[in-house]
Amino acid sequence: MLLSAISLAAELARGAPVAQSMAKTAIDDGLDVGVEEGLKIERRYFTAVLADRGRQERVSSFLEHGPGHASFVGR
Repeated sequence: MLLSAISLAAELARGAPVAQSMAKTAIDDGLDVGVEEGLKIERRYFTAVLADRGRQERVSSFLEHGPGHASFVGR
C-alpha cells in the first residue's frame, strides 16, 4: 500500500504543477454547485491552462502520448 502511494505521488510529481493546481481548485470550487455551474468552472480553468503556448505544448503531449506518458517541462 505504501509503495503504491509513493508510486502515485512520483507520477503526479512528474505532471504540470500549475495545471494540477488549477484542476484541484476547479474541483474545490465545483463541490457545492450544480453540474451546469461546475462545467462552467471547469471550462474557465481549462481555458486558462490553454492560454499559454508552453501549456499548449504540454496538453498536446498529453493528448499524443496519453496519461502517464506525456512529458511536462517547467510549470
